[in-house]
Amino acid sequence: MMKPVEEETLNPVETLTLEPILPKLTVEETFTELRKSFPNRILDREFRTLRELTASGTYLRFLSQEYPAEEPFETFDAFLETAEPDSGRYTPFLMEFIEHPTAKDVAIIHHMTRVYRTANVIQWHVFHGRDAGVGLDAVLERKVSVVDEPDVKAWLEAHFDDPNQDAKVLGQMFFMPFEEFVLETEKADALRIKELFDEHGRDAGLIWLAILEPALTGQILNDFTDTDFFLRWSEGALFPEGNLFPAF
Repeated sequence: MMKPVEEETLNPVETLTLEPILPKLTVEETFTELRKSFPNRILDREFRTLRELTASGTYLRFLSQEYPAEEPFETFDAFLETAEPDSGRYTPFLMEFIEHPTAKDVAIIHHMTRVYRTANVIQWHVFHGRDAGVGLDAVLERKVSVVDEPDVKAWLEAHFDDPNQDAKVLGQMFFMPFEEFVLETEKADALRIKELFDEHGRDAGLIWLAILEPALTGQILNDFTDTDFFLRWSEGALFPEGNLFPAF
């Protein structure tokens, strides 16, 4: 008598769980979603709400769609570290010294500009008496620290090293124009913020700023904690000219 054929035990087919592909958000849709999530005041103490907004899933999703990266970023800080600088802002300045600026030249001058702008905010505090515990030595320390960074130092030596040239000449030839360039970037960004505030109001304007100008938003969150002081800066009142935007 033949034995009955035993049924083969089949392994269940493994199914892959696919992540849903989310539709791309437009800037308008992103603003609407963020305003729903953050309906109250955005311009609060120490930019707490703006910091929460830039850490939100909706905002990071928008950035990942607008600025795709080889290594996906999970935080706003990670985005800022990997985002390509705006070459259109830096190339005209670089061409005064370098005939054909490269992406590396742009990256170096972008980094230096970010550090110098942070130092300038410290300087505004010193000049306007908002922080008695900070002196001009802190400003100089910030600026010297970036110049001493290995990549920056090597870049300066590659383009400006001359054994017959002393530090004073280098300062007049490069650093004085660079300081003026940094100040002009601040003025341009302050005016951009003013335009958004005029059009949308301060709270909605900050959301639009985060959407349209993420790098500038990151610079603000890095440099400012006192929102009243930030408003004075954004109105142009702290620049050497005094009230830069008198119609504000």
